[in-house]
Amino acid sequence: MAKGLTSSYLPLGAVECGITLRAFQDKVFYGGLTYNSHPMGCAAALATIRVYEEDGLIDNAKKMGAILQQLAAEMQAKHPSGGRGAIHWVVGIVELIRNRKTRSRCAIHGTSEEMAALGRFFREQGLYTFVRWNTFFTNPPLCINEQQMREAFAIIDRGLEITDKRSASSQLQLSVSVTVQRGWLVWGGHSVRLRSGQALGKRLFTVR
Repeated sequence: MAKGLTSSYLPLGAVECGITLRAFQDKVFYGGLTYNSHPMGCAAALATIRVYEEDGLIDNAKKMGAILQQLAAEMQAKHPSGGRGAIHWVVGIVELIRNRKTRSRCAIHGTSEEMAALGRFFREQGLYTFVRWNTFFTNPPLCINEQQMREAFAIIDRGLEITDKRSASSQLQLSVSVTVQRGWLVWGGHSVRLRSGQALGKRLFTVR
């Protein structure tokens, strides 16, 4: 546990362990840094936990998490660019793809035209979330209500029309008959000489 323990006001980390590891609690590892168990960080953690309890944020996260998962599933079914998502309560990430068969991503270790456009659209509509590579985060505040959640996904729904256009162009494929004749790869009016011992793999011809 880290940021959520103090709501990021101060740095603090904690480790929760089961009864098996607790058997080693008499064997202390004398290591660490000067900020370990800092009283100010611990005070921030106690105040944060008190807000969690008094405002019912944990129960709200459970309830809103179910709605978030429902909206994310509907979004994935509706949009061709909607890939897999990993969501637990109100913490999640959604990937965007160009082709559901090949699962080619909208960006790889960087950005792309459609992902940059999606990020701009989110900000223009007042939705601020983390957009990186071919993913965006679904991590709303724990105090979010159902109306706000649905408003956010309405923006996402409109935004994914941007990535859907790129996905639709990648789905357009040519069906090509390919044969091998005496060491030549032949398709349509074209042919390529194969090297000795060259293996043939499955090839996807795509119109971009």
